[in-house]
Amino acid sequence: MKIRQAVEDFDLTELEKLHFDLESGGKHLRELVKERMEELNTHGKRICAVCGEEVGSEGIELTFGPKELRKKAHLCAYDCLEYFITQLRERQL
Repeated sequence: MKIRQAVEDFDLTELEKLHFDLESGGKHLRELVKERMEELNTHGKRICAVCGEEVGSEGIELTFGPKELRKKAHLCAYDCLEYFITQLRERQL
């Protein structure tokens, strides 16, 4: 889909949000483009954030962080999820 096509499919509310984002520096649009580029650069491969193994279809995807700085972590198993959450808690203390 071309950018022009995508913009034409937006309703007025979505266009107003996009316009506001662009007027205020395009932070959200920039982050969206960056995330998509990272997804495409991995060619569909997802790597566990804890152990570095390739995550298969049974993997876990965890989205975390404040709304404006959301991050995704891919985890291969529940033990890696547990370790990841433990490390997150320790950093917040």
